[in-house]
Amino acid sequence: MENVLLNIDELLYLRVTSDQTGQDSYFDTTISYNPSLNGTYDGWCINLDRLIYLNQTYLTKAYSSYETLPDYLIERPENLDLVNWLINQDFLSLNSIEGDGFSSDEIQQAIWTLVESDFYESDHFTNDSDSNYLVSLAQQLGEGFIPTIGQKMAVVLEPINYSGQTIGQVTIIPLLLTPENTGFIDLLPEIKVEKTANISSFYEHKGANVTYSVTIQNLSNPNSLDSDPVTLSSFQDELWIDHNGDNLRQSDEILTVDLINEALTDWHNQGHTGDILLNAGESFTFDYQVNYQGNNSYNPWEDPLNTITVTAKDDENNQVTASDDFQIDILQKNQRSIQIDQLTGITIGNTVTGSFKIDNSSGDPVDVLINSLNLTYQEKSGKKWAIMDSNFYQNQFWLDLNPNGILDSNETILTDINELTKMIETALVFGSTIQIGYETTFDQTVHNPLKATAQITIDGNDKLYEHHQAF
Repeated sequence: MENVLLNIDELLYLRVTSDQTGQDSYFDTTISYNPSLNGTYDGWCINLDRLIYLNQTYLTKAYSSYETLPDYLIERPENLDLVNWLINQDFLSLNSIEGDGFSSDEIQQAIWTLVESDFYESDHFTNDSDSNYLVSLAQQLGEGFIPTIGQKMAVVLEPINYSGQTIGQVTIIPLLLTPENTGFIDLLPEIKVEKTANISSFYEHKGANVTYSVTIQNLSNPNSLDSDPVTLSSFQDELWIDHNGDNLRQSDEILTVDLINEALTDWHNQGHTGDILLNAGESFTFDYQVNYQGNNSYNPWEDPLNTITVTAKDDENNQVTASDDFQIDILQKNQRSIQIDQLTGITIGNTVTGSFKIDNSSGDPVDVLINSLNLTYQEKSGKKWAIMDSNFYQNQFWLDLNPNGILDSNETILTDINELTKMIETALVFGSTIQIGYETTFDQTVHNPLKATAQITIDGNDKLYEHHQAF
């Protein structure tokens, strides 16, 4: 895709005079000492903050209305595409909605409305229905307008002194674009991808046959100098199901396929032939299905995240990609629950080591995801148990594979300690039973008896499970 670039000298002398016809423009603009622009043009004002005097010559700097302009020049430069659309329409020869034809004053007021932030509060504003109509038309039809060869482009003119400071009203002239005064900037194509699905959730025990819809749009401007078509060449679809419940993408949890065949089938079924080619502004939608099996094949934390990445190329072989995703929410049918048992502990100096067992007591044979683990302690104070300050000890946990309450070489400390809650946020998934080993290190030597409380939270249940044991 290409955009417009002017091949003109940026410095010139400018002189404005009254419009000799009285109706073609706001004023006439004569340019000299610039071979690429010399001549007399229709002139329009685009900034009311300064004055410009008739029959006075100004040193002037010229800009393309499609380049990045200094911030101080125009209050709303984002609307210059609408102004360019306006000056390319022959409104002076058309009947207005008031029936008396459009005037140059109404066109000028429309331009001010588009580029001046506070024009409605200025002395120049009149609530003219014809001018308002021109503004509405420009907003509806001129968005993204870029003139091509044979059309006019607004050249922004800034009167300056020899130090480069602005000294007069900023104006524009409509320059007829020719191959001689116009160059091109090669731009990358741009596409947009949007993905949806026919459902947003299903229950874990039922599964679902989900139909995904993917829409790709060529965002190239149809009104640009070279509104390139793009050819869609790849549709990489990545399905990630978080089996481990740790919110980390593991290679064995990801399935990637190219949906080019599914896309081509829909393309041809829609009456097209050959490759998927989208002209500027065009879009294409295709569907595909994924079958998520029932029979408790998925757990509530395994929400499938489906991401599609589309690759496209333009005529100059510029390549671009765009992506979108959609996540299905797996709903829990079976309430998860657990039981904690066999909490043991041995005190040696300032450490306590041991283990405890967690049983899955859910109603159906479903997996359980442990979200967090913690151990709290109480010490005997006379005949009562007193809660010990958790700031004076630190817990470590591991999956006790052996199990023996000892951290063996084939076992790994569970990490991600939440410093606020002192609970270790884990991602442990199990079916029936697991054994957790632990070691608690105190700031000072501890003495028996102690009472330990194992605390666990699980996915899909707000309950805090606890089990107490004195040793």
